[in-house]
Amino acid sequence: MLKAEEIQAAGLSVLLPGLQMAVVTIQEKIDEIRAQLAGLQKLPAVKLDSRRRRKVLTPQKNGARKLRKGGRYGWSSDPEERKEQMRLRKKKANASNHPRHPSHPKHAEWVEMMRTAQKKRWEGVKQGGKAA
Repeated sequence: MLKAEEIQAAGLSVLLPGLQMAVVTIQEKIDEIRAQLAGLQKLPAVKLDSRRRRKVLTPQKNGARKLRKGGRYGWSSDPEERKEQMRLRKKKANASNHPRHPSHPKHAEWVEMMRTAQKKRWEGVKQGGKAA
């Protein structure tokens, strides 16, 4: 007579092939959906081998990557536009957006505020208390 563990093991071993087939079927369906999505987004097609989960790259038609419409890294292909963009970027980099910058209109107020805060911290240290 068979023991309960043997019956349970036999039942589980019968389930394995069916479950494995279900996993393969689901994975193939996922690959089909990804391929459809790539087609809708006009991305290069990437086929996946469902059983090995490796990418099988398909070559592009012309073999070269296409640049974005705006050129490389956000720069225009027109020299005049690039010159203007560079001027704007330099202007933005030199802008004093924080009061700690000496050319900021509220720099003096900021310095005074920092001085009073630092004095308050040092008073706490001198008295043996925790720094604020």
